[in-house]
Amino acid sequence: MSGGKDREEELSLKRAAQEYPLELVFEEKDRPYLADYVQNLPVTIRDSSGRIVLQAVSRGPIFLARLPKGDYDVYVRWDAWTFAKRVHLGEDRERVVFSWYRVPPAG
Repeated sequence: MSGGKDREEELSLKRAAQEYPLELVFEEKDRPYLADYVQNLPVTIRDSSGRIVLQAVSRGPIFLARLPKGDYDVYVRWDAWTFAKRVHLGEDRERVVFSWYRVPPAG
């Protein structure tokens, strides 16, 4: 489940997140304390054996996944780069934030 492009959808997903063991949040930061949410990001999640267990496109800045307990590698493609984070799902739910900083053009 993904979305959160407007305030109503964001609040709905934040309520739903309590029922999902994994919440991913994507944001682009241009200046300190100012974030723009990004969307349409390809997301791939692999289990500890390297098998793809989930592959989707996040329709908004919030992405929820229901996966069994275990260790996972989360890959997200943003712009021309792929970023990865290791996640352990246990008794508690995990919230993982991917933040990117754009460098302003010179001049």
